[in-house]
Amino acid sequence: MTTKTSEATDRHGRYTLGIVDNDPLVAEAPRSSFERFHAPLEVIWALTDPEDALVHCLHAKGRPDVLLTDIDMPRLSGLGLFHELQTRKLPITVIGISAFPNIAEEPGLVILPKESAVEEIVQLAGMLRRDDDLTRWFPTPTKPNPLSPSELHALTHYSEGLTTTAIAHTMHVSESSMKTFAKRAYEKLDAHSRTEAIAICVRNGWI
Repeated sequence: MTTKTSEATDRHGRYTLGIVDNDPLVAEAPRSSFERFHAPLEVIWALTDPEDALVHCLHAKGRPDVLLTDIDMPRLSGLGLFHELQTRKLPITVIGISAFPNIAEEPGLVILPKESAVEEIVQLAGMLRRDDDLTRWFPTPTKPNPLSPSELHALTHYSEGLTTTAIAHTMHVSESSMKTFAKRAYEKLDAHSRTEAIAICVRNGWI
């Protein structure tokens, strides 16, 4: 579905993105990826109810420039949502995602695999919107990781909710060594807490 740039696009060339998938984990997963890579598609909402997504699309304040929608959903499928938006001639570029991308052939709708990378989605949006900046976009390389493997493994396990004792057992080291790994990691990241250190690692794509 090719449209002209909508009013939701800001003066810096960024576009707004809405995501809808009846699986809450799948609906939220792309948000962190788009934010981590500073993609030119800004996620303004990620919803699990396609009918709720339609309501957002109908109102100018919540209307995204690009909609990433799961195809196979109960009550209102991604195809049904696409048809509703087409009927109303809303200025939204719709991209479908599915575990089975060949599930349907619909004129004006491209369906990508659910595991598609951020740049594939952004570049497809660029082609559909005829925006060369989007079409040529690639993620900005992340900052070099200053942590040693042991320090990174420690923070990764902490991010999974494991205790210091459990992590020490998993890594076959003493608890005092674990605390040393964590302390060194905080110092290298200039973090003041475990939560802050983990957030820095996630933001930079290290864990």
